[in-house]
Formats: sequence, C-alpha cells, structure tokens
Amino acid sequence: MTLTLQEAKTIVSSYNQTYAGLQSQASQQRSLLSAAQNTLNSMVSSNASTGDIQAQQNLVNTYQLAVSTAASSIAALNVSVVQAQSVINSSVSQQGSNNPFTGCTGPQGPSGPTGPTGPSGGMIGYTGPYGPTGVQGSAGPTGPTGGSSAVVNFDSTPTNSSTANTVTSNGIYNAIHAVTSINSVSYTYTPATDVLAGVLLHAEGTNNSTTTLDSGCYGRFSTCTFANSAVISTAQKNFGSSSLYFPGSSGNNVSISNSTWPTLGTQDFTIEFFVRVNSNSGNNNPLFNLGTSSNGIIIMCPNLTQVQVGINGSFITFTYNTSMGTWHHFAVVNASGTIHLYVDGVSHGSSTVNPNISSQSVITLGCDALSVSQYLSGYMDDIRVSFGTARYTTAFTTPSSAFADGIPTPNFPTSAVAGQLVYDGTTLFVCTTSGTPGTWKMY
Repeated sequence: MTLTLQEAKTIVSSYNQTYAGLQSQASQQRSLLSAAQNTLNSMVSSNASTGDIQAQQNLVNTYQLAVSTAASSIAALNVSVVQAQSVINSSVSQQGSNNPFTGCTGPQGPSGPTGPTGPSGGMIGYTGPYGPTGVQGSAGPTGPTGGSSAVVNFDSTPTNSSTANTVTSNGIYNAIHAVTSINSVSYTYTPATDVLAGVLLHAEGTNNSTTTLDSGCYGRFSTCTFANSAVISTAQKNFGSSSLYFPGSSGNNVSISNSTWPTLGTQDFTIEFFVRVNSNSGNNNPLFNLGTSSNGIIIMCPNLTQVQVGINGSFITFTYNTSMGTWHHFAVVNASGTIHLYVDGVSHGSSTVNPNISSQSVITLGCDALSVSQYLSGYMDDIRVSFGTARYTTAFTTPSSAFADGIPTPNFPTSAVAGQLVYDGTTLFVCTTSGTPGTWKMY
C-alpha cells in the first residue's frame, strides 16, 4: 500500500521501540523452542509414552511457528521503514526550500537579545514571528539550505526521543524531528486461544454479503471467495449472528485459499463443522473439500442416507441418515492412521487407511471441487481444521459455543488518536484517523 507522509513519519520515529520488541519476542520464542526440543529429545531417549511424545512434539511445532512468525514480522518491519524513509526523502525533494525538515531563512528580524531555544523535538531554524525590519536575530544556529537530493541517510538509527539524529545528505539537520505529534503506545492483546486451529470460519458478516474472515492461526494469509449465489445469511445460524448459505444450484461454493498451511502428510488432523441441510439435492451433497477428491479430502452425504469420506480418491462409507432442517455437528478425525466419523458427538464408525495427504492450499465448501454439478442446499457454520491433533477419539458432547480463535486479537484503545501504534505480537497497526474506535491500518 502507498504510505502517507504522516504514516511514514510514524513508522520511522517508532522503529527502534518496535524493532527491540520484535527482537525480544524472537529471542524468547527461540529459547522456548530450544527448551521444548531438548525436552522432546530427552523423552524419546527415555522411551516416554507415545501420547506424551506427541504432546511435546505439538508444543515444539507451536514454538517453531512462533519463531517463524517473529522473523517474518522483523523482515516486514524493515521493509516498511525503508518504504517510509523513501516517502520522507521524496517529500524533501519535492518541497525544496519550503520542506518541513529544514530551517528557512526568513526576512531579517530586529536586533536584540538572543531568542529563546525552541522546545525539545521541535524543528531547528524557526525563531518565532518574523520581525518587520532589521538584521537577523541570534536565535541559535542558522538552519541549512534545503538540499535537492532525494536520498537521505541517517547517521544513527532514529528513535522517538532522539535529539541528535543528523543526516549527511546535503547537510539536512535533525530531519527526524519533523515528527512532532507521534503517539507511540504499547497495548496488551488477547493471545491465541487455540494454537492448533489452523483454519476457522465463524461465517460472520452482514446479510447477503460475500465477505468473511478466517480466524485460524494462518488466517492473516487466507483469502475467502464466494462463488455464484453463495452468500452470508442471517436467516440461519448455529452460533453468532450468521452462517454460510448455499442455495442449492450448480457452482455455488465458498473457497478458502492459503499457501502457508502445513502439509497434512500422515499427521493427525480434525475437520469439523456445523451443517443444516435444506433439501436433498439429488446428488452427493458435498460439504467439504481440501484439495480435490482425487488428491486431498472430500466429505459428502450421498442422498442424505450415508456419509462418505474420500482420501486421495479412495472412499470410506459410513451409514448415517442426515435429517433436514436441523443443525448437525460433523467431525472427521485422523487418529494415528484411523479415520473416525462423529455426528453430534456420536461415533458412526472408523476405518484404518493410514492417509498421506500431499500439500494443499484450497478448501472448497458446499460444492465438489472437481464437479460443480454436485452441490449442497443448506447452511454451514463454524468450520474448523486442526492440523497435527486428533481432537476426538471417543464420544463427546457437541460444542455449545463458537470455537475459540486461533489468532491474536489486538486490544485497540477505546478512543484512538492518529499516530498511535499497536503491536499484537505478530502485526504492527497504525492509527490513521482519530475516533472511537478510529481507523487502523495493518502492516
């Protein structure tokens, strides 16, 4: 995105504080990862139980993701500060002798005592109101003439309270102190409550809209696309205020694409969602695809008299009559190579197939990804995919509330002020417009 001059000033002036926070977080996560890895190695050497080793491996995976995320955030911050400095440099070039970074030579002021020193952080060179006539007053060092170069190189890293960040390009002095209204504030944030929820659609949105968010651990990299007549609907919902609606015609679907999802391979996983079928579409009633039926996973209800789970083109058939007009919770679980089906918390069978799922980057809901003439007529809500864990291995009570998010949620101030910064552990947010709650941009 294109930065405004104010946004550029905000990013440059708060760089040190944000960078130090990121480095500290990365160091902490690396320490936690090292300790977790050492514990895992010790557990393997001492022949600990398979369950304990798997739990420790999941912890190691979590810290590996955190370390990778911290590194990405540092890289993104460095890119943003380079872009911000470029915007500032461009402004310096375009404004010439009138740019706010330089002192200016005004009309000669009257002779008299030395003018007062400007407040800390102010621009050097402005000595107060212009005198009508007379020689120039001695209000401190004369501000240098603004240079024409578009390149500004800071002698030292800018900080929010620096008083001596000179620059070498054509003698421009104290350029960083043109940023006088910055409000750099650190706020607490709600941490991830479910680090294994890789994909999570609450299907929240306004009625008939085609926009919703992925609240899973990898959600910031996801794109949700509504095809044909599939929309958000407030007519039915299992949790929250809305759900995904599929009107029951060819090609209606909602897809989630994300190239950062981990490869399932042979690891455990849990795919679950709530569905309310309106009518038997007379076909396979496909509900969920990861990849395609020939290379990935598909879950469908042929004629509503059975449930089929396809793994790389091979199908497991479970007997279950899906009733219409009622919300049902479906869960397909891979536990150590055995596929289990649970409907409303009740087991409907299992089959050992030792699946090995190659890397996939698209989930399709409400339609067969290979045959758009196979479609669902109904609603879906709270769709969750958990990588690396079998959440259910015995009968359980159906979830009674919306699934916990898998990503941090920033706790923005109630009354925001333009220039405020919020860092939520992975992402930098800048307030661009004051208000309640104000307008925030994510970087």
